[in-house]
Amino acid sequence: AMSAVVRPGSWVVVSCASTAGARPWIAVVVIRARSADSRPAMLLVVSAAICALERPGMLAVVSAWITTTAIQGLAPAVLAQLTTTQLPGLTTALIANLLDTQVGALTTEQIDQLSSASIQALTPANIAGLTSQQLAALTTTNIAGLQSVDLAAITTDAIRGLQTDDVQALSSRQLQGLTTDQIALLASAQIQALTTANIPGLSSAQIAALTATNIAGLESADLARITTTAIQGLTPAVLAQLTTTQLPGLTTAL
Repeated sequence: AMSAVVRPGSWVVVSCASTAGARPWIAVVVIRARSADSRPAMLLVVSAAICALERPGMLAVVSAWITTTAIQGLAPAVLAQLTTTQLPGLTTALIANLLDTQVGALTTEQIDQLSSASIQALTPANIAGLTSQQLAALTTTNIAGLQSVDLAAITTDAIRGLQTDDVQALSSRQLQGLTTDQIALLASAQIQALTTANIPGLSSAQIAALTATNIAGLESADLARITTTAIQGLTPAVLAQLTTTQLPGLTTAL
């Protein structure tokens, strides 16, 4: 551990050697002026106490000193080393300012532990950098933080990573964010995970994106929940693929 004297507004990197064979780690701390006026405040001391960051919950204390700009200096490899007990110290304000490369470095274990508020703080650009493995780590709870614009930002390479229980947890408003390219690439199991509660959120363009393969995932009750406007997007080729089990879902109104 080390101590350093720094001026308000500057930043310092503190490297701590952990005890009992634990891995060493690095903290980036920005010191802010605390004086009553705008002039530089007195010199402040950053002490070895910063090493307490390795204790559960202590990152939340020190993160109050890390600015939304300074957090971008945290190397992706270091960010990936934060434990699930340290992770809650990343406030939504800090998460909202993470670089795409930093978000891309988050481990599946870390993503699993993020709150829905933390997920909501991610930007569409951040989401676009997620892999299918990272998307698969989302839970039925924190996926509520994804906005429709975030869902639209998921790459076609990663969209298959959405787990069926997560698809089931999506609201109709969220579902509206899926692009036609994404829907065309969904597996029939993902389509089957859609519910009678979120199906009404699909537009005619989204329905038109269903393929002769993934249409097999739509159950009779799901078809019945498609709006009278959206059903017009069902292409003749896909309609011809409906089974006798699915057909009863096409109500007289449709």
